[in-house]
Amino acid sequence: MAKRQIQFTQEQIEILLKNPNVADATTNTIKFTPEFKKLALQKTEEGMSPNDIFKEAGFDLKLLGKRLLIIVSELGNFTKDIQIKIIPNILQKK
Repeated sequence: MAKRQIQFTQEQIEILLKNPNVADATTNTIKFTPEFKKLALQKTEEGMSPNDIFKEAGFDLKLLGKRLLIIVSELGNFTKDIQIKIIPNILQKK
């Protein structure tokens, strides 16, 4: 099995950076604003789904794709001002 890092394209980075909830974005990371992290956690505790939280915040869910699960799991560490890392996909060679 080979590992492959999922990366954002330059076009996707530009789209992400237009969102006021994004502090920074690179090919491998999205850094959300502290305010958005707190708001997302609050809405999660209130029972709102991650999809609805990110959609309401102006994110394109297709752009985030499976990364959304990783992002949500990492938001719990918002006090550390973390960057959300994209975890490599494991692809099977055929």
